Amino acid sequence: MAGPRASVVQVRIDLPIFVLMYVGVSGVNVGPHFAFHGGGRLVIQKNDLHLELSRGFAKVAGYPFIAHAGDVVQVFHQRLMPFWLNVSVLIDDGENRLCASMPSLFRKAIIRQLRAAGYQVKVHRTWIFRGLQRLP
Repeated sequence: MAGPRASVVQVRIDLPIFVLMYVGVSGVNVGPHFAFHGGGRLVIQKNDLHLELSRGFAKVAGYPFIAHAGDVVQVFHQRLMPFWLNVSVLIDDGENRLCASMPSLFRKAIIRQLRAAGYQVKVHRTWIFRGLQRLP
């Protein structure tokens, strides 16, 4: 089915750089029991995946962006989260981990763009887990 929405998404996917202007970001701990949630921009290019944090979030985190290390990117599709946040891309630089959350309508486009950028994508369907905690 070809409609205005499908053609707009297709044009964005074909670009050499794919930017989601606003994604929800979580994962910065500011104390033993508190975590900070903010916003940022998810940028996908050939062999480059990074998350640029918003000003306020960057102040709390102590860094303006986080670049993914490695060739494998994990995408989580959470079934019990609200539809406007139920897809998360885990950005892991080896020391810090952040989750870029977005609506489920971007899931296929994100996975396709990550694969086109040269990443191996692992998709996990979970109830609520987003990958922020390291598992043994």
